[in-house]
Amino acid sequence: RFARRPAVSPGTATKYSHVSSRYSADLDVARRQALAEEKRREAEGRELAECTFAPQLRGSAADIRGNAEALVAISGLDRFFELRDLAKQQAADRLAREDKAFRPDFS
Repeated sequence: RFARRPAVSPGTATKYSHVSSRYSADLDVARRQALAEEKRREAEGRELAECTFAPQLRGSAADIRGNAEALVAISGLDRFFELRDLAKQQAADRLAREDKAFRPDFS
């Protein structure tokens, strides 16, 4: 693959044979990821410590859902749902007409 290979003198090969490399690709990447995750958790903890908002609710959600008198009628909501259903039906009809016109069944 390469035209030349670097030449290593015999003296150099034995001179540093007892020294091991401090860089291991897998361990180095894993260590970096662990440090980054730890820093991210610390920053998130500091950010959450600054948040002091604690809402005071009058009742639980179950109490509100269970109380039918607390529901407020919204004017026009029924008409909105009616028109939405009508639009869905019209879209389905349009698709059916397109299928019939552009993809005829020749069987």
